[in-house]
Amino acid sequence: MKKKNSLLFILLMYSLTMLAQKDITKFMGIPVDGFKKDMIQKLKAKGFEYDNEIDLLTGEFNGEKVNIFVATQSNKVWRIVVADAIERNEHDIKIRFNNLYDQFNDNPKYVPKLEDNDYISEDINLAYEMKVRNKRFEAGFMLEKSVQIDPCRRENVTLFVEIRLTLGDEIKMT
Repeated sequence: MKKKNSLLFILLMYSLTMLAQKDITKFMGIPVDGFKKDMIQKLKAKGFEYDNEIDLLTGEFNGEKVNIFVATQSNKVWRIVVADAIERNEHDIKIRFNNLYDQFNDNPKYVPKLEDNDYISEDINLAYEMKVRNKRFEAGFMLEKSVQIDPCRRENVTLFVEIRLTLGDEIKMT
């Protein structure tokens, strides 16, 4: 993938599914589980196009043109990364981040995951803060109800949603 020196908005959706097979997290109605090739086929059926060379899907999600990366662990899907496909200026990135923050914060199904969840204020210089101060801008939410699998082992299935800003060349799948 080409290295870009621009800000990029990403939305990470993933589930921790230790030994769990019920109450699997869903993305666009598709369980975040199983094999990558099956997930790609299901997303293609929803209208996304797959680019085998760079291993990503493109299409529309939440009213925006996005790139979707399917992450695996031990050959099983465990995370979906949704990244805006269109570059934005800093002002528009702040608006996008804050709108998504509101979307999850105002939804009673989600609770804040990070103690410092907050808006990005208008006076913040994103490029300076990220490049010079190595600051991360992110907000995390999880489903209010984690599903307990085994009370003795305290293993849960939880959907985490992270809203994160990153430099264009910093998307990591692990």
